[in-house]
Amino acid sequence: GVTDLSTSTSTQLEDNTRLLKITSSSADTTLSNLTLTGGRTFGDSRLSRLENPYSGGAVYTVSSELVLRDVVLAGNSTAGSFAFGGAIFSQRALGASDRSEVRIYDSVISGNRTEGDGAAGGAVATGFFLNGLGTAGLSDLAIYNSVVTDNETQGRQSAGGALHATGNAYDGGTHFES
Repeated sequence: GVTDLSTSTSTQLEDNTRLLKITSSSADTTLSNLTLTGGRTFGDSRLSRLENPYSGGAVYTVSSELVLRDVVLAGNSTAGSFAFGGAIFSQRALGASDRSEVRIYDSVISGNRTEGDGAAGGAVATGFFLNGLGTAGLSDLAIYNSVVTDNETQGRQSAGGALHATGNAYDGGTHFES
């Protein structure tokens, strides 16, 4: 089976080499025993208020459940205004009644970054919608027994060097456990 998803050396310097895009509520996904590295997006997400198309350097998910088990997310990035989540970006689609959820178990999230004005979540960003103008696209985030280290965010009005989560605590919200 597949053990690693990464961009080759020749494409690592190119822009928009995201590794995985999940945009269907029927596409709940579990990834196990993988290394996700070298994913990169570049662009100004302010121009697309509904999709945040340049978010999620390695993984972009909308209105679905993403479960990671024993996964390494390293060296992924986004660059550009409102390009969220250097490694992972997750949100609920406009008008969707279901939630979007990311659960991470026994994993390593290291060396990921965002760069750009309004960019947030150097490693993981959840719950953004309308490019910083609102949070209608809530998404839950839970991280269990994992290492999150050496991630960063750079840019004016950027937040969350490692994580930037906007979820509803009543419905699960953000949870960290070691």
